[in-house]
Amino acid sequence: MTDMIKDILSKNADLINKKKNTISFDKDFEGKRLLNHEISKLYDKNITISEQELILIVINSSIIINKMSELENCGWKISELKTQLESGLSSYYEKKGNNFLTATKISEKFGVSNQRVNNILSELGWIEQAIKGWTITTLGRNKGGFQKEHQTGGTYVLWPESVLTDNIFLKAIKPPEYILKDKTTEESLKNITISKSENKYPNTLLKAKDGHLVRSRAELIIDNLLYDYGLTHAYERELTVAETVISDFYIPARNGKDNLGKAVYIEFWGISDDKEYLERKKIKQNIYKTNNINLIELNDSHLDNLDSYLRKTLLKYNINVE
Repeated sequence: MTDMIKDILSKNADLINKKKNTISFDKDFEGKRLLNHEISKLYDKNITISEQELILIVINSSIIINKMSELENCGWKISELKTQLESGLSSYYEKKGNNFLTATKISEKFGVSNQRVNNILSELGWIEQAIKGWTITTLGRNKGGFQKEHQTGGTYVLWPESVLTDNIFLKAIKPPEYILKDKTTEESLKNITISKSENKYPNTLLKAKDGHLVRSRAELIIDNLLYDYGLTHAYERELTVAETVISDFYIPARNGKDNLGKAVYIEFWGISDDKEYLERKKIKQNIYKTNNINLIELNDSHLDNLDSYLRKTLLKYNINVE
């Protein structure tokens, strides 16, 4: 719960500044009374708390706790007040969990294995593989998921029923059936190279070693390298952000030989003389930056020595493919 609280606070700086001016008290017992009032909402079984209301409870409680820490001779330990908030959130999610779905329940809805569901959720960046089980990410929390612990000590994630109709999730678990329009085979493309004079955007889709159907010869080279590295990766994965953004490639967390890799997206910028393309490129770059999403950017200049460059760049995200 600590990570969830930090995540909410980091994303709502403007709201926090506004709320600070509306919460005031001079005595510690006054602050404690306000804190109890906020946290009691998390235990009330007769009310339904929206996502925005939950955010406000966390923000208000955190402001109160911070103001109490600034009081002289506060009668409560700040660590205990923080624990009170975390316990309230745990109780709330425990209560909420009765209406939430496990990966197994989701898998039954789509007729696939629960491992397939977790792999897709990992590719989307909603969960990350832990030493024992799965942990929730910031993107996963934004989708309404929350993390729980098994009695054995492992962790798993529960999801709201809305995930069953989430467009991003549906695209991943039920991808469109593409048809290769030519008779290009994996063998004939295995040793393909690219030069700046070649057509990087053919009319037909190209089949990579792992079966991905890609749209350009450069993407084919990138996809085949990721496959050769043994990295789990997705092609044309939609980012889980407010804007509609399709990445060229996505590598989920826990990749690489040490299983320590961070999640990262890859974009290949293959056009340099189209105004509309370049404007869209700037927009996409800004979306990656403002959402703190890891991104590796590639262009024509990297293709001649792509293997060396990509290996070195992946290491920046703890992805070891040596």
